[in-house]
Amino acid sequence: MPGHVFLIHGDLTKLACDAFLVPSGGRPWPGSLWKHAVAENAPPGIPDRWEPSGPRVLPWGARHSGGPRPWLTKTSNAPSAPPGSFVEPAREFLKVAFASLETSARNRRALPLLALPVVGAGHAGGARQAGEIVRHLLPALYEFTATHPVDVALVMKEPVQHAAAQGVRSRLMGDRAWPELDDSLREKADGLAALASRRELVLFLGAGVSQAAGLSSWNGLLEQLAGADLACDPDFRALGALDQARVVKALLPKDCTLGQAVADRLGATHYSVVHALLATLPTTEAVTTNYDTLFEMASAAVGRPVDVLPYQAASGSRPWLLKLHGCVSQPADIVLTREDYLRYDSSRAALAGLVQGLLITRHMLFVGFSLVDDNFHRIADAVRRAVKREPFGTSLSVAGNRLLRQVWDRDLDWVELGGLPGSARLLEVFLDRLAGMTAVTGGHLFDQKYEATLTETEIALRDRLRNLSEFTRDLPKQDRQGAAWEEVRGLLARLGDDWAARK
Repeated sequence: MPGHVFLIHGDLTKLACDAFLVPSGGRPWPGSLWKHAVAENAPPGIPDRWEPSGPRVLPWGARHSGGPRPWLTKTSNAPSAPPGSFVEPAREFLKVAFASLETSARNRRALPLLALPVVGAGHAGGARQAGEIVRHLLPALYEFTATHPVDVALVMKEPVQHAAAQGVRSRLMGDRAWPELDDSLREKADGLAALASRRELVLFLGAGVSQAAGLSSWNGLLEQLAGADLACDPDFRALGALDQARVVKALLPKDCTLGQAVADRLGATHYSVVHALLATLPTTEAVTTNYDTLFEMASAAVGRPVDVLPYQAASGSRPWLLKLHGCVSQPADIVLTREDYLRYDSSRAALAGLVQGLLITRHMLFVGFSLVDDNFHRIADAVRRAVKREPFGTSLSVAGNRLLRQVWDRDLDWVELGGLPGSARLLEVFLDRLAGMTAVTGGHLFDQKYEATLTETEIALRDRLRNLSEFTRDLPKQDRQGAAWEEVRGLLARLGDDWAARK
């Protein structure tokens, strides 16, 4: 199976993957920006200096046990070096890391995932020709994934770099960037992208999103809490999940609450590709039944931190995330047992009302959510009785139950992605298309480092817009105010005009 190239806006050091590239300079040691993501001490056998004829990709230790494997890679080069020479370390990393992969991918992925930054475009000498490096790097990544069963994530922290890469991919590959998607799936993704661009899309995240980061499903979590013996007990297995939780709660030590026990098992340090792609969508509202904080982490990594309801007041200037069943940061609020569900209406009616309002006024995209939660059934039923609106959302279904689909047939547009584990990966590819179709690809227009990624038409447009930029700079300070000024300033800032962004 050929691999896929994902374009990710976020923090490479926090992405759940099998291995990632750590840039290194003149000596084999992580740079200051990378020390927090790798083991503090060098592993045995690391030389004091890079040998001219020796390898330039070396293994390093992970910061967290079981975390992605870092590969220290010599990426430094002379600023005058041709762009292709900055890409060679990326090729060598992919070759070495792939050859060292274990037999199965982490986090139950169908294919392993290797991640890397835009090599050389930071402090490795190639900053001034970052656009040329992107133009050379993307074809190299596609060449590798076409001949190896592995996915590759190009992870960019700066939005301008992400915008440039999206523009290059669009021109280089077009629809061929998502060969895994048939015409129907591409059409579905593009329809959702149109809704998101009009700010009509709201996200609903279930446990499947976090399973891609290595966390357990709801049933898996209960089995962990129960322990091996109880989890195998036929009487325990015959109970529903809510009653299983009640049994587990009764067996816990007196000094340990069920909420705290759950929180202790959900302390993930790396978010998934799904989290990363969803966090970049132009949506301002999201709902989740998950307890973990991975979506919050992914959102912060793209410069869009969310207000978490009901624990923070919605500021109005930031996106928000509603946690229906509690959060690991507030263990006492975690909803898990039958009693918690029975008392939900009395204790959290306002939260349910907020979800009902979103179902009525937005199109809700369900990702990783099984649609069997009793609380959500009550919320959705109230919406059915209140308004005649079909459908009110879209469900991205992995290993979907055909009968469950019939239950929600009038309420949801059902996007069937097949069976596990391939469907989980296809979900990632689908979201990569969705994120790509909503990405702001003009954010690098004014940045000289990325001029090489622009078309002739874009360069001509940029030159004309520079006249507008110079005009606004010459305006008296008293004229740089009001709604019209903010519209113009905001446009220039989104296109990468540093002066406008600072004002």
